Amino acid sequence: MAPPGAFGRKWSSDLRDWFVFSVLENYRYASPNLRAIALFGVVGEPLFFLIWSINDPKGFESLPLRLIAAALCVPLLFVEKAEKVCGEFAIAVHFVATATYCLPFFFGYLFLMNVQDGPTSIHWPMQHLVALLLLVLVLPVGPVAAASFGAGTTAAWLLFKSTQPIGQVTEEVLRLSLQLMPVYIFIIAAGTVFNRNREIINREKLRTMAAIGSNVAHELRTPFLGIRALAEGIQKYLPTLIQTYIRAMEHGITVEPIRRSHVEGLSLSLGRINSEIEYSNRIVDMLLINSSESPVHADEYTTFSAFSVYRRSADEVPIHH
Repeated sequence: MAPPGAFGRKWSSDLRDWFVFSVLENYRYASPNLRAIALFGVVGEPLFFLIWSINDPKGFESLPLRLIAAALCVPLLFVEKAEKVCGEFAIAVHFVATATYCLPFFFGYLFLMNVQDGPTSIHWPMQHLVALLLLVLVLPVGPVAAASFGAGTTAAWLLFKSTQPIGQVTEEVLRLSLQLMPVYIFIIAAGTVFNRNREIINREKLRTMAAIGSNVAHELRTPFLGIRALAEGIQKYLPTLIQTYIRAMEHGITVEPIRRSHVEGLSLSLGRINSEIEYSNRIVDMLLINSSESPVHADEYTTFSAFSVYRRSADEVPIHH
């Protein structure tokens, strides 16, 4: 029987592992375009402040909030150096937090502030919708995108309420928020489904490649076993044949001469063949482990000296100078 609290600890551990995996998966998915995304944030935030200040001078804008968003994007421009200093997971968390601040929080807050005073320009609700579309694109794991949307929207409402007199939230804010909420939910749900389908396709591609590698590795084992059996059979009779040749030469029997170095090489060649077969079988085992969906547990690891691995690898290379 499991001890009290064991189920809760296991559930907490599984949830933590899922959170770490999801955050890293989002980050790795966006990493090829991360610099472009960050550059757009660093340049675009202050630039769009100027654009909307000119095009809609009566609309609410916040330069400090835009500068904070731009500052959050700066570390993502130097992601490789940042990873070396802080680690991949820390940068991944920063990426999710930056996406949450720059998209649902910031644009949600601008939306609320601009509809507070009555009918507003259509571009403020549209900006909020586009921000959610971008959120789904940069955070493909649905629960993470939903959590980001919920956290950013809640923070936007809290900041909005803190700037308004008590009880002064207008009907226009409530009306538009409620009318657009089904659209927001649809964007998150549809984006999750489409991203899930893409994830399944990519996973099946990797699984197919792993299956091909596994089949190739299994097929390689058969000729290796045949070569080993032949080598063992030769090794059983080769010493007798070599000894017979040596005695024939000593007694003057006419046989085709073989250099002494070649005779010695024949004695060593079978051992070399067996070692090469063992090395090839280890490579096959590595291919099978890498193509397997079962993870390697930490207790199966073994520590080796880097120098001993180098020396052994150098000895196994069949090239001599």
